[in-house]
Amino acid sequence: MKRVSGHPFLGVSAVLRHELRLLFFAPLTYLFQAAFLLALNAFVFLVANFYGSDEATLRLLLVFLPWVSLVLVPALSMAAWTDSHTSREIELLYSLPVSPTAVVLGKFAAGYLLLLLTLFMTLPFAFTVAYLGEPDKGVMLASYLAAALFLGASFAVTLFAGTFVREPVGAFVTGAGALFVLMLCGWDVFGRLVSDLLPQWAWETLVVYSPLTWSQVVGQGLVPTQALIYSLLTIAGSLLLAHWVMGERRRGGLSGLLRADRLSAFAAVMLVWLAGIPLSERIPGQIDLTEEQEFTLHAGTREVLERLPEDTMLTLYWSATEDTVPASIKSHARRTQSLIREMAKVSGLDWQVVDPEPDSEPEIQALSQRIHKVPMSSGDHFFLGLTVEQGGRIGRIPYLDIRRESLLEYDLVQALNGLSRQSTPKIAIVSPLLPSSAALAEREGLSFMAELKRAYDVAVVPFFKTEIPSGIDVVILMGADILHEDMLYSIDQFVMAGGSLIAMIDPFSRVKRANNVTNPSPSDEI
Repeated sequence: MKRVSGHPFLGVSAVLRHELRLLFFAPLTYLFQAAFLLALNAFVFLVANFYGSDEATLRLLLVFLPWVSLVLVPALSMAAWTDSHTSREIELLYSLPVSPTAVVLGKFAAGYLLLLLTLFMTLPFAFTVAYLGEPDKGVMLASYLAAALFLGASFAVTLFAGTFVREPVGAFVTGAGALFVLMLCGWDVFGRLVSDLLPQWAWETLVVYSPLTWSQVVGQGLVPTQALIYSLLTIAGSLLLAHWVMGERRRGGLSGLLRADRLSAFAAVMLVWLAGIPLSERIPGQIDLTEEQEFTLHAGTREVLERLPEDTMLTLYWSATEDTVPASIKSHARRTQSLIREMAKVSGLDWQVVDPEPDSEPEIQALSQRIHKVPMSSGDHFFLGLTVEQGGRIGRIPYLDIRRESLLEYDLVQALNGLSRQSTPKIAIVSPLLPSSAALAEREGLSFMAELKRAYDVAVVPFFKTEIPSGIDVVILMGADILHEDMLYSIDQFVMAGGSLIAMIDPFSRVKRANNVTNPSPSDEI
């Protein structure tokens, strides 16, 4: 049959409908879906013991999905390019009045739709998580987006790998091998194995080429531009290369791939993929799907980071290899690393993670930096703290307490801001609610005082005083509805001179209820 010339995408919908009919009328398709769902649920509920994990997230789904896909995605794609004596499907398909590009795109679209449908069948697990806990809905949506992007990239890679082999079994082996190599680059266990063989920059470069890496990043609720570009380049590059290889197969063999023009084209595609993914990190933009906007830095944080010196080094001491650490602490550690990584993108901050394993040099280093060794009920211990260094100055957070998880960004910025400050700002608090001793001792119900004292030089000024002490940078008026006339004048002059004033006025005081009966009587001057 004579081929109909025209647009290269001519016939995509026809091939798609044809492939979908083949898939949904084949009993093996339903066996594939059953195996996929059964394996995934067995790993999540039996191996990982989801009900005992105390986590209301879909993290376990993303942990095991790549390894289930490593076997089943190549199994789905292995028959796509079968061209044996017993099956002439490819020969027949290419004889139809559709473009060769449409054949590749149609096969990919049909298989990808089947994978997305199978992924959709895992929604009961999401409903279980929502019923048992209070998960972040945005993170759950991001987890499914991460799974969809992973399946798309994996299916495209296995389709391309299978074009070199005519037999289904050979296509399965090459597809699984290619996918395994990519996943290996993003596997932290493999990273620890090669850490002594490769420099840190080489390992960090390899990580960005793995779909496993981006499924973990997106699954946390953050969708960076680099993750989308990775998926786009991987899918587009794999399908383009598959189109070229199948074109040579139709001409009689793969020897045509050794021609200079074809080799240069292959090299150009690989160069775009290899260079484009790391360079795409410089493209600004990301989508924060978390309900609390956990990955969106505040304006004040960006201001501190922009003036951070270039040679600032942050060292995170985290016992990543300690298996007995509670899941909640591990989740807190992952959140900390994600936040530090985001901070490093908008500043000159260099950072590293040190695992202080027992009886090791890193453990001695952590203890010498006064990082807390946190004991557990199991008898083991772990480290989760950090130091920041710049120009001989050192700041530290001995323990990143999970109870302060909501203040994580604040704590990190305070530690970094302390390095760039030449002097500690002085704050004066004028309030009838606080005695002068509150600057030294904590008072119940006023925990913010402890936060102020952690970062600033705080003085509590009695409200009946007549002037602001000298050398003050910020004045805080808290519930001070009665002030001496001279104090009002002193505050006025302080503000006029460029000082900062924070006025905290509440019509009803729960701390000191006697103040609620005060009758306001402004002076004649006011």
